[in-house]
Amino acid sequence: MPKGVYKRTNTSNYKKYNSKTYVESIKKLRPELIVLEDYVNMLTKIKHRCTYCDSIWITQPRQALNGKQCRLCYKKEKQSTEALFVKKMKKMNPHLELIDSYSGSGSPVAIKHTCGYIFKTTPDRLVRHNVICRECTPVTRGVRAKKTTTILGTFDSSFEAKCAEIIFNKFKNVKFSKPYPKHNKKICDFYIPDFDLWIEVSTYNKEWYLKRILTKRQLVINFFFAQTIEQLENYINHLPTN
Repeated sequence: MPKGVYKRTNTSNYKKYNSKTYVESIKKLRPELIVLEDYVNMLTKIKHRCTYCDSIWITQPRQALNGKQCRLCYKKEKQSTEALFVKKMKKMNPHLELIDSYSGSGSPVAIKHTCGYIFKTTPDRLVRHNVICRECTPVTRGVRAKKTTTILGTFDSSFEAKCAEIIFNKFKNVKFSKPYPKHNKKICDFYIPDFDLWIEVSTYNKEWYLKRILTKRQLVINFFFAQTIEQLENYINHLPTN
């Protein structure tokens, strides 16, 4: 029988077990386990050896028969599963970080976005449905994201507010929400007149949104799109201060 897949034992037959029959059942149902102590009853813990990890494990006979793993094997499997989830999450959205202990695909965990926003969801839902940061998403299921107000103004997200602070610390002359030339319906987040520089900032990475950014890029000569604070800082630090 494959590792981790076991048939649940009928508890009504527990009375028939003794040391001999218990060892025989373990060999049949859990061949990776070796019984090291005499059987007393189903609730009295005894020592077993796990041949997968060569560790000695103390557990109730009923738990061993019902497929419970030894702690070391469970920990290794859990770490492997967590690593696989993080790999899938990073591939789907590199701006997300797991900051909670992983205890299964159906158990909620805390996820931190690069904008600093922390939210909870299940690993299964995040991977299957591409759960995104509500703080940074321009539109989520028809509902506009929460606004962030600072001394500089009101912004669509806290990420955009942080970007505004960085840009205003670097440049004196900055314009908000300036329409693109020859296309008044498309609005740019930040415009730096001294460099004729158009800057868009967002952590949203849906395909349709990235296509919209590409269309905006083709409207002007000097254009920059930042999806992280680090990208924005690295770019504007190479520009002279006006």
